[in-house]
Amino acid sequence: MGYYTVTKITSVYACPQTIIEGSDGDLYWVLQEIKGKGNDKLLTYPRIGKVNMKNNTVTDLKTFGKGEGYYLDPKYPFLETDKSETLVFFGADKAGKELWFARVKLK
Repeated sequence: MGYYTVTKITSVYACPQTIIEGSDGDLYWVLQEIKGKGNDKLLTYPRIGKVNMKNNTVTDLKTFGKGEGYYLDPKYPFLETDKSETLVFFGADKAGKELWFARVKLK
């Protein structure tokens, strides 16, 4: 099993990632996929995969967010809430003029 990115910028910068343990014992892999660079910051969007610890499987990564042109906040990309069962993503468009929020239930 392997995960590969196809963007030129990921050969220079590593994609930020976080592993969150859910109350069910499974792990959630939060990957901030790098789309590019702008205004001295990385432009990332969220992708989440579930690692089932009982049967040792990993789901495909699912993309979240508002879509093309909207990226995670570089300083505070997400907040864990509800005992690590929910994530709230924070972001904006590339210019930083239009904000967006996305709440995702991990289970």
